[in-house]
Amino acid sequence: MIFFQSELLGKVGHAWSLRFEQSLTKEAKEALRAADDAGSQEQLIGLLESPRWRDLFRNDRGYPLKRKMLAKACQLQLESAQYELMENTARSWVSLDDRDIDAQAYLYESLRHRPDLQDEGVRGLRKLLNRFPGHLLSGLFLARHFSENGDEQSSDLTRMRVMRAAASALSRWRIYWTSTNKNLYDPKQSTFVYLESTGEQVSAEFEIPSDTTFLRIDPPTNSHFQISSMSIKTGMDTLSFNLSQMEINEMHRDGEHLISTGAIDPFFTTPIALPERATAVKPQRIRLELGLQLEFDGQYYALADFLSHSS
Repeated sequence: MIFFQSELLGKVGHAWSLRFEQSLTKEAKEALRAADDAGSQEQLIGLLESPRWRDLFRNDRGYPLKRKMLAKACQLQLESAQYELMENTARSWVSLDDRDIDAQAYLYESLRHRPDLQDEGVRGLRKLLNRFPGHLLSGLFLARHFSENGDEQSSDLTRMRVMRAAASALSRWRIYWTSTNKNLYDPKQSTFVYLESTGEQVSAEFEIPSDTTFLRIDPPTNSHFQISSMSIKTGMDTLSFNLSQMEINEMHRDGEHLISTGAIDPFFTTPIALPERATAVKPQRIRLELGLQLEFDGQYYALADFLSHSS
């Protein structure tokens, strides 16, 4: 009887938790959509200040959505020169996760625009960039500081330094495969790959079992890029993929492109059917080819231009 009650309570608790998470997701998506469509932060701030969102912390399941709203609010406040409000939002974000370098960058950028705290903001951005050379936000903010003070050479050098470091960080991806449930991916059935330049595209070679039916492709965390094309070569065969049909996590679509804007856990999944003659070989060696562009300050740059060429 006790076991039955415990099992029932467990099921009820799981159902409640699922409904709560779905409700949070719906609210966050609506607020983020309003922010994108109208450039308005009111709905975002209203949610973030509401009791159930205010009480969400870093290890809670809804925190990735809260982080996304905090980042969007900071960006809108920066664009509208609301630097004191941006400082408050960024400080709240840092208090939730003092290791989040995006949160720290927004905080230092808000201070940089305060006459009495500008030096502290610039020092913070320098320190952050020295610790994380490929961090795009701190590099962007520091490059803007140099440019605004007439030092275009330092601005250009900072931009190039950051893009090279970011490109290097963006070259390491993880590939999962499965031949059963597309939602079940075991770390034992995965491999890390390093992208190399193959002309205008980037590529990586790796092996998968010949009966693989789904791939999950994980870019690095906190990365900013777009994917414009994807194909897989196996022997003499080439498989092309429609990016608009990919299942995505913490990414979004822009027409025929997949976009990552610095999320914690971006990835996308796709079914794969190897050619019949390939299935006779176990395991099967394949080449993943991507049209991949690094994003910096609203512009996209071919990642292949920053990476070494494959032999």
